[in-house]
Amino acid sequence: MTNKTIFLSFLVATTLFTTGCGGGGGGGGSNSSSSSNSSYLNITGNVIDPAIEGATVKLSCGAKDFFANQKTDTAGKFNLNEIRSDINFSQCSIISNGGNDGDDLSRLELKSLYKLFNKNSGILVTPFTTILSEHSEIDSDIESAKRKVAEFLGLDNPNDLFKNPEEDLNLAKISKIITKIALTTDADGSLIGILDIDNISLIYDNLTDYISSSEFKDKLDEDTYDNLNEYIVAINNATSIDDIKRISIETNV
Repeated sequence: MTNKTIFLSFLVATTLFTTGCGGGGGGGGSNSSSSSNSSYLNITGNVIDPAIEGATVKLSCGAKDFFANQKTDTAGKFNLNEIRSDINFSQCSIISNGGNDGDDLSRLELKSLYKLFNKNSGILVTPFTTILSEHSEIDSDIESAKRKVAEFLGLDNPNDLFKNPEEDLNLAKISKIITKIALTTDADGSLIGILDIDNISLIYDNLTDYISSSEFKDKLDEDTYDNLNEYIVAINNATSIDDIKRISIETNV
């Protein structure tokens, strides 16, 4: 082989090697970017009581919080963007603070454990999911927790706890009553808050029995209790979701 031929062969081999390394680096960069994108996900859903607008929503995972980029819209929709996919979501909750659905919810927190829905879209945060998320059996026996909460609230099917209250008039009524009780100020000036069904259900069979009890009445002054009962009667007589919203707005005027 001539010196010229050897030189040309060496030149071609060197060029191919250099191009191959460059291509590999480019490909590796692209794959790395793709891998990086796939290691993040979005979580979407709605905060419903009926729909709560203007709520601040976050994914809370122990000491780490991820906030939605915007407050909920008129449909109560939230979008939690670019959440790391390697998080242990079984330990996370979606938490909503504030907003308005006819009632000023600025002092109320609603939540839903991620594992209640175990998916990244269509998650609902409602008074129902809040009560269920706080039940003492939610980690040890979720089916028992669902059944006990549903029975206390007068729901025939435990899976109704995961439905959108705006799509079922009966659920919307119960949801709104739960919220109104939570927003009621007791005789000491503190909010009643979301019902602790764990303790209440040990004594009372259902929500109606509890509201009628002397224990509950004694928490409130007479005018507050009478106003709450008038509100509950009006909500129970509502014929549509719009009716419920109207009653809430008029009550707060």
